[in-house]
Amino acid sequence: MQITDKREQRLMTATPEALETERSSIQRFADKLEIDRTIGLLDAGGIEVERELLDWRIDTFNQALDQRSDLKMETIDAFSVYTDAAMKALDRRQAAEES
Repeated sequence: MQITDKREQRLMTATPEALETERSSIQRFADKLEIDRTIGLLDAGGIEVERELLDWRIDTFNQALDQRSDLKMETIDAFSVYTDAAMKALDRRQAAEES
């Protein structure tokens, strides 16, 4: 896949700061996906497409990171990304109900 190759090439030459920005961007994407799912902005097909995109971003990030022996960064655990997003959405929902 040409897009994956280009993204991986970009990540292979990215600075550690740029990689941390990408890591944060991936988590924000997961957070937005969970919020959109919770409030019903996405139907089942939309959720599936967004999750596939998120999984692809995580996989591409991890593949590039695995090839960067010069960095001591941890790969992204997809389960943790989804769990963190779900917990944030639950916290927001509880805060909204309490106010």
